[in-house]
Amino acid sequence: NVMTLVDGADNKDDVLGGPLQNYTLEGIEEFRLISHQYDAQYGRSNGGEIVIVTKSGTNQFHGSGFAFGRNDAMTGIDYFTKVSGLPKTPYDREQYGGSVGGPLIKDRWFWFGAAERVQQNYVLTPNPQALADVQYLIPFGAKPVTGIPQPFTDTLYTLKSDYRINDKHSVSARWGEEWLNFA
Repeated sequence: NVMTLVDGADNKDDVLGGPLQNYTLEGIEEFRLISHQYDAQYGRSNGGEIVIVTKSGTNQFHGSGFAFGRNDAMTGIDYFTKVSGLPKTPYDREQYGGSVGGPLIKDRWFWFGAAERVQQNYVLTPNPQALADVQYLIPFGAKPVTGIPQPFTDTLYTLKSDYRINDKHSVSARWGEEWLNFA
């Protein structure tokens, strides 16, 4: 029950309640969590408000990059794997991306772009009771498994352009896409 505003616009899916669009790590300039006693302009939720401002280009070209990685050497054995007496399951996750921005027309028109990718491979261990129950179905052709692969990739990008009309007026346009793959 939290309302999310991005650059002053509603980012909430009214059917599912989650965000309409996800944003890259490098594409967010700042965020605030307003948990209580907020002004009437934030009055569309009783749970709180998350206010996000996305990055814009400047008069100088700037860029950034990042990479995070984690593998099964840094994970413990999960509860179901331990209870089942199985060995530790494989796990691998990489998250990387970057951003770049700058001027199209000095002091007037700017652009900014950011991209990010998450690749994750892990194996889910079934509940021990489910493994025990499947044993009764082997005569009927059931083939028990001790792990279910859960590969996942998420690629997203955002592009933003800001045009300064004069000291009091400006206009901006933003485009973003995301591709999820649970193959």
